[in-house]
Amino acid sequence: MDFDLILLYLIIYGIPVAVLIWFIYSIVKFVKRDKSDKRYCRICIISLCISGLLLITIIAFYLFVIWLLTNMVRNM
Repeated sequence: MDFDLILLYLIIYGIPVAVLIWFIYSIVKFVKRDKSDKRYCRICIISLCISGLLLITIIAFYLFVIWLLTNMVRNM
């Protein structure tokens, strides 16, 4: 396999999978948090919000690219 192809697969599939795993980990960490420790609760909430925003951004980007490609094929 070519190195460029490996990097392309890493960017296309690796980054979204890593963000999805981080989001699931943040949800599990948020559910199992110690509710008496306010600082740890705040860190869990911030981690969950950041990972959720990144996941939504990646999904929106992929949907936008798919929409652009379908419009490009339709206009040919």
